[in-house]
Amino acid sequence: MKKYYISISILLVVIIVAISILYYQDEKMNEVKSDMGSRMIASNIIQLEGAIMFQIQNNWNEPNNVNEKVEDVIEGLYMTRSVADRFNKLSSEDDEILMRLIRYFEKFRSYSGFPNYSIDEKEIKAYVKLREDLRDVGWGMNISYSSSWHELIEKANKLMSM
Repeated sequence: MKKYYISISILLVVIIVAISILYYQDEKMNEVKSDMGSRMIASNIIQLEGAIMFQIQNNWNEPNNVNEKVEDVIEGLYMTRSVADRFNKLSSEDDEILMRLIRYFEKFRSYSGFPNYSIDEKEIKAYVKLREDLRDVGWGMNISYSSSWHELIEKANKLMSM
């Protein structure tokens, strides 16, 4: 009988350890998703806002800088979406929000690769409006932000509803 209790005790310990490891790995993957969201998406969006501000202050002398930052945002969205999806850490709702955000930023001109690109008044107004909207939702230079996935999704929804 004693061997039976020892066997059950060992089995319970193994099960508890396995569950703990799986839980720990799941939590780590959620952290990776949040980190990617903050680094690959939010930081690029904040840099985009800063690039727009810089161009406003400098009479749009180098508009390609803004276009490059738009591309960085889109690339970060695709990469975050891809990695989170591979680890089954992206709900269908979050995936749809990221895709909508990609389409939102794809409205803006992408980097052409030509250094003598000129920007027209309509594009300037669109970028100025984008900067205002980004700041209104809490994405911008000298605005604090967190690495929370929930906050990222909340801000994305708010931005796309403006």
